[in-house]
Amino acid sequence: MPSRRPDRRDFLRGPANLVRSGTGDASSKGAAADTYLIQFTRNAMGCQFEVLLNADQAKDDSETALEVLDHVEFLEHKLSLYQPHSELCQLNRAAVGEEYPVDDDLWPLLAFAEQLHDETAGAYDITMSPLSRLWGFHHRNGRLPSPVEIADTLTSVGMHLVQLDHQAHTVTRLHKKVELSFASLGKGYALDRCDRLLAASGAHDYLLHGGYSSMLGRGRRLASAAPAGSWCVALRDPDRAEHRLGRIRLDDSALGTSGLANQSFLHQGRRYGHLLDPRTGHPVDHLVSATAVAPQAMWADALATAFFVMGRQGTEDYCRNHPEVGAVLVAPGKGPGRRETIVIGRAAEHWLPD
Repeated sequence: MPSRRPDRRDFLRGPANLVRSGTGDASSKGAAADTYLIQFTRNAMGCQFEVLLNADQAKDDSETALEVLDHVEFLEHKLSLYQPHSELCQLNRAAVGEEYPVDDDLWPLLAFAEQLHDETAGAYDITMSPLSRLWGFHHRNGRLPSPVEIADTLTSVGMHLVQLDHQAHTVTRLHKKVELSFASLGKGYALDRCDRLLAASGAHDYLLHGGYSSMLGRGRRLASAAPAGSWCVALRDPDRAEHRLGRIRLDDSALGTSGLANQSFLHQGRRYGHLLDPRTGHPVDHLVSATAVAPQAMWADALATAFFVMGRQGTEDYCRNHPEVGAVLVAPGKGPGRRETIVIGRAAEHWLPD
């Protein structure tokens, strides 16, 4: 069940409203800056969504901020893999060969996922759930499956098992065990929808995030110490959460981050992370974290996963072909415990190293 929403009047009086001040930057652990921010918060999609407004502008934009958070809950009821009556779950229960009609809320995710799957040679794939479940990551109970189990599960993974009709907006499942999941792009999509609603209302300056790993900044952070008034977010050190690698300016752009810190398990001295290569069925370990910068949050969210799977060379190739995006990769360095930070493509314009 979704968490109970505060009464709007209570929210605007302050009990559900967090006002912060300080001298830092907005970061992956929250937001603080040298002038006040007004922060609106809602739990949805298994994380905390926030809208942050400059205090001087909050009076005009507060009602819209509440409405966009309502919209996040609305989307969750459609996109969730864990709510049996969601549209996604109904799609996953459709009979093999049935042309299932999809509404305008789901279709953009499906069309984009198919496109990114093709552009990344299959490194990005939204049919990964059976593999994640096999490895025990769905319930945070990691296990090492056998090669036979992996091979068997791979027969139900892959976008070639899903047929999209771009004219009729229908989806046809071609295998009885294929399962679609928006876990790798749903939060970014929700942020893009929030962004659209805020912009339509006349709001110009705001920072949005979903679970701190997906963020979108528009306009200016008023009186901010960041260059040119940009919204500035800190990228945490994946090994030491209390330290940061540097900062990223969100100049009307978004970022998404994927890494091994969220879920992993040890088996016979080796660590296995929850980010799997859909082409092999095995965890990927050539990076520690991947952050993507893109014009839209859904794109950045999905690219963070794709970049992690593709590694440095694949990420460089993708960014070369898409100059509007970039990446900050953290890779194992030379020597025990050492790390290398690699800034690629347009991310160099946004990156402020410490």
